[in-house]
Amino acid sequence: MIAARRLLAWGDLDERRRRAARRGLARISPWLISGLAGIVFAAEILRRTGMLGEVGASANLPGALRLWLAVTAAAHVLVLFGSPHRLYWRRDAALLVRLPIAGGPLYRMALLRSARAAARAALPCAMAALAFAPMLGVAAAGRLVALVGAAGFIAGLFGPAASLFAGAMVASDRIQALIGEMGGEVRAPRTAWLGIVPGATGAALVVLLVALRPWAVDASAGGGGAEPALAAAFLIPLAAAAWSLRAAATALPAALREVSALDQVQFAHVERSPASRLERAWFRALLTAQAQRLADKDARLARRRFPTPHLLGPLGVVVLWILAAAGRAGALPWAGVVLFGLAAYAVVMARRLVAPPIELGRLVRTLPLSPGDVRAAKRAPILLRALTWTAVGGVPFAAVWPEPLAAWLLVVGATLVAAVGGVIAARDES
Repeated sequence: MIAARRLLAWGDLDERRRRAARRGLARISPWLISGLAGIVFAAEILRRTGMLGEVGASANLPGALRLWLAVTAAAHVLVLFGSPHRLYWRRDAALLVRLPIAGGPLYRMALLRSARAAARAALPCAMAALAFAPMLGVAAAGRLVALVGAAGFIAGLFGPAASLFAGAMVASDRIQALIGEMGGEVRAPRTAWLGIVPGATGAALVVLLVALRPWAVDASAGGGGAEPALAAAFLIPLAAAAWSLRAAATALPAALREVSALDQVQFAHVERSPASRLERAWFRALLTAQAQRLADKDARLARRRFPTPHLLGPLGVVVLWILAAAGRAGALPWAGVVLFGLAAYAVVMARRLVAPPIELGRLVRTLPLSPGDVRAAKRAPILLRALTWTAVGGVPFAAVWPEPLAAWLLVVGATLVAAVGGVIAARDES
């Protein structure tokens, strides 16, 4: 029987080889990137709190805390959303499901990968938390680091357990029938649960960090309930990991087979997910008839295979509109996190347009399409996401924000990241 350690070693060897074949900054180790990000983040916190000699910067302590909280929450929520990918959607998932490997080793491998990802996200956040020590004291900085540890436990341990539970829901016909009876004619794709369950966990993580941040700054502000809540944030993920390690032996093989079958459209019900009216109108305006067919195919497969972005994109826009309507001081860091989070997700979706299972490079080259039509078909949805996610959500916020220069820089920067970064990501294999 193949053990999780050997599977992990094979995966690490493949990732090292792929990273060595890349160019530029893409060859840098993720741990080195995390450490460098921590240095930059800590320096920014020191600058905002006046520890680098900036006169009068101590008044920016609340802003520095809001920035730290927003980045910490966003980084660990992204790790949570990556849990289904590490379980079901890696490039080697279709191969692993065909091999005689038990569910336990597969899940332990995914759990270790999630723990690594959570540690890489926690490292810069913890370094920035320690940067508050000169201003708030060592005890307060230690409590902020404890919040980072709790977020890392939830993202690294509870995230895989939530994804395993969501996969069991996808694979269970009984649960799907019950959901269908409750929902009536309104039915989301089966794989939507792989985004909904981790998404709910991410929302709970954000609420926990926001609720415990006043206690971390001032221990007397917790009202006596902060310490038990922090302890639960460590113990519940440990209990969930223990449960999932036992349940994975039976639940993971069925879930992995079902998700892989949905990806490959083999021995599975085909759920038709047509492109939206906006997407079809956009394609008609920009593309030739031949390129429209390819873009429509991509939109259909992306909507069925990756339903979560089609929920998170509009949700992020609504959050930005709420921040604009509320007009509360200190909302700029949160708006920046939402904008650049949407931009990063748009780049991820652009990459998925040129990779299996949405696209097979060998097959697309056999179609009667010119290289220009193929490039245009890939770029059209990238530009649409950049406009509908970052621009539509960010422009109202920038229009009403009291500091227009900073707000417009955030909106323009996020839009450029989504558009330019997406085009670059889709150019590698197309």
